[in-house]
Amino acid sequence: MKNNQTLKDIGEFCLLRDYIFPIVKDVSNDLIGDDCAFIKLDGKYDRLVITTDAGPRPLVMDLGYSSYFSWGWYTVLVNVSDLASAGCKPLALSLSIDAPSTMKVFEIEEFYEGISAACKHFEIVLSGGNIRASNTFSSHGTAIGLLDNSNVNITRKDCNIDDILVSIGENGAFISCYLKGKELGLNSLNIAEKEKLIKPDSQIRAMRILNQDGLLTSASDNSDGILGSLMNICERSNCGFLIDFDKIKMPNYINEISERLGLNPWNLFFSWGDWQIIATVHHEKFSSFKKLSQDNDIKYTVLGRAIPEPLLINGILDNKPVSLNCIRNENFKQHSYNNNILNHVDYLLKTSLIKK
Repeated sequence: MKNNQTLKDIGEFCLLRDYIFPIVKDVSNDLIGDDCAFIKLDGKYDRLVITTDAGPRPLVMDLGYSSYFSWGWYTVLVNVSDLASAGCKPLALSLSIDAPSTMKVFEIEEFYEGISAACKHFEIVLSGGNIRASNTFSSHGTAIGLLDNSNVNITRKDCNIDDILVSIGENGAFISCYLKGKELGLNSLNIAEKEKLIKPDSQIRAMRILNQDGLLTSASDNSDGILGSLMNICERSNCGFLIDFDKIKMPNYINEISERLGLNPWNLFFSWGDWQIIATVHHEKFSSFKKLSQDNDIKYTVLGRAIPEPLLINGILDNKPVSLNCIRNENFKQHSYNNNILNHVDYLLKTSLIKK
C-alpha cells in the first residue's frame, strides 16, 4: 500500500533509516550511512574515470506515467552512459537529491526503487550522497569508473581524418516509441516499447568490449542528439564529418511513425533517448571492429567518416552534397530540454536538418 505521508510528516532521518536504506541495501555494499565511502581497488586498474550529471525528468511522464521509478533509473543511466563513452568499468555512484517537504513518501520510495534497479542492471555500487529540502524535486549524480592497464583513454579529442563514424546501439527507437505512445496512448505500447521509455539501456557492455586494440579513436554519448554528439567530437578533435545518408538503412519503426505523423524520418533518426555512443573507429582497424561487434552481438550503424574541414557536418543525400544544421539540446536556450521538454521535442523533430 502506498504511503501517502509527506516528507515533512516523517523527517529526514526516518526517511533514510526506514525507507531509503532498506531499498538500496542490496546495491550499496554497506557503503552508505557515513560521511564518506571507502572503496577498495586492486592492481588490475590504474585509472579512475569520473563524471557528474543531473537526472533528467523522464519524457514518459508526459504520457501519463506518474511513477518516480523512471526518474531514479535515469539518474543512474545518465552517469553510466558517460562512463560508457570512456569504455570503462562502472565502480560507484554518489547522489545529491533535492525534494520538497510536501513530496509523498511513496514517491521517494519509487525513485529509490528505480535507483536500486538501475544500479543492479548496470553493476554499479551506490556509495551514498545527500538529500535535502527544496522547492522542487531534482537529482544529481557523480559516478566513478575504472580503466584497467590494457585499456586506452577514449575521449572526444583523438579522431583522425578518414576514421569511420559509427553509432553504437539503436537509432530513433526511443523517440518512435514516444510518438506512438503520444498518438495512441501509453497502453498501446508493448512491454519492450514501454521499457525503452521507462528503462533505457546504456552501451556500457559494448564499449568495454570495444575498448581494446586501439579500435576507437573518439567517442561521445548521445544525450543531446546525434548531431550534438558529432559536434562534441568536432570541437575537440578539430575535424568535421561527412554523413552518407544514402548508405544508411532507415529502421522500419522510424518509417512507420514518421509517415503517419508527417515527419522527416531523419529527424527521428538523429534524435536522442537511445543512449547510443557516437564513436569513430580507426580507419585501418575497421575490419577488426566489425568482427568484434559481430562476435559479441553489438549493434552499430556506419554513419560516415571524418573529414579535414573543422566544425562542419556535411552529407550526401540523394547523391547530392548537403550541409547540416547542428540540431542539439543546449541549456539556457528557449528550446532546451530543461527549459520546456515538449518545445524541445518539437524543435528536434521539426527543425530542418539541411541548411538552406
